[in-house]
Amino acid sequence: MIQIGRYQTLSIARLAEQGAYLTDGQEEVLLPNRFAGTKPTIGAEVRVFVYTDSEDRPVATTQRPHAIDGGFGYMECIDSNRLGAFMDWGLDKDLLIPFAEQHSPMRVGQFYVVRVLLDEKTGRLIGSTRLSRYFESAPLSTKVGEKVSILAYRLAEHGMLVVIDNLYGGLVFHADGGDSLRIGDRRDGYVKRVRDDGRIAITLFKEGFSAAVEEVPRIIELLRSSSGFLPYGDRSSPEEIRQVFGMSKATFKKLIGQLFREGRISIEAQGIRLVS
Repeated sequence: MIQIGRYQTLSIARLAEQGAYLTDGQEEVLLPNRFAGTKPTIGAEVRVFVYTDSEDRPVATTQRPHAIDGGFGYMECIDSNRLGAFMDWGLDKDLLIPFAEQHSPMRVGQFYVVRVLLDEKTGRLIGSTRLSRYFESAPLSTKVGEKVSILAYRLAEHGMLVVIDNLYGGLVFHADGGDSLRIGDRRDGYVKRVRDDGRIAITLFKEGFSAAVEEVPRIIELLRSSSGFLPYGDRSSPEEIRQVFGMSKATFKKLIGQLFREGRISIEAQGIRLVS
């Protein structure tokens, strides 16, 4: 069955004046001439995205939307009228966000993180900025320290709200790197805590000494790009160390101690120096 809002690999069943008709063996959908290529061949397979045109007919495209059904994307609001806001999501037809799906009134020219969904009443793809209503509760198997993918979507009092793995809602507290995020940023993060309500606290920093060891090449490169000297050490504040190196001060001191014992750096009163 051809699915609206999804990528599918379909084969060319027949050619017509307006384009190539693709099939999954049961249904057909039009791939307009501009996307069918110069020499479409019967039986050739094409990977396409299927949505509905301005007359609500299924249509295929080789364009890539910023998000598919059930996904989240960062999009610009390019128009607004009595129906709602219209987003540029990478396709010829803009994505409508009805007023009922807007977290707050949307402004033309502003960018928003949008959830794409299939409206069961109309069969059309629409968007929503009321993201929390679509989050799932974090599974009990979620582990502290687990690596996840995050998308920053709204600034909150204590940090940045994020979409986690395209499924869950979470928060990156300012002290855990939230102050470095901007809306629309996609980053890797690490589970810090799972709350009773299913929300997840995320940190951008790997915790523990074993994780910090992986950062040795980056520290060496920082030293090289700074003429071999960095003004950080025992006198630096924990906030300063976390901001620059992405780790706790205790972990930083262990790592610097190891590099010193290996003879790769010297430790001075004002900082650390690369040993040539």
